[in-house]
Amino acid sequence: MATIEEIENILFKDKEGGVRYDIRTLDRRKVSWKALAGIASLLIVVWVAFMAIGREGRLEAARANVVSVKYNAECIAANTKSINTLISQQEGLGTNIAWIKKSLERMEDRENNLKKGMKEK
Repeated sequence: MATIEEIENILFKDKEGGVRYDIRTLDRRKVSWKALAGIASLLIVVWVAFMAIGREGRLEAARANVVSVKYNAECIAANTKSINTLISQQEGLGTNIAWIKKSLERMEDRENNLKKGMKEK
């Protein structure tokens, strides 16, 4: 089994024994110029690719974003209508429940009145 020191040698040192980079301390002196050049070249490639897309590509992407925003706004409006419908239905159910309770109370009152009338006779 490899020791921690052997693993660090594999990960952090190049073939000549010099330190490639040291992520533990991020010491600038130990970062190789090759790594910096690689990062710079990568940034240049990304910039060139972005410029290659051109203005037309960016305009098309902007148009697609506008269409997406409009569609999302329509979905939000439809959801708002659905929520309002559900709220009104819930209010209607509350009204119906109140009406049913009153009807039951009236029926109980009638039943009690009938029982009183039967007892009096």
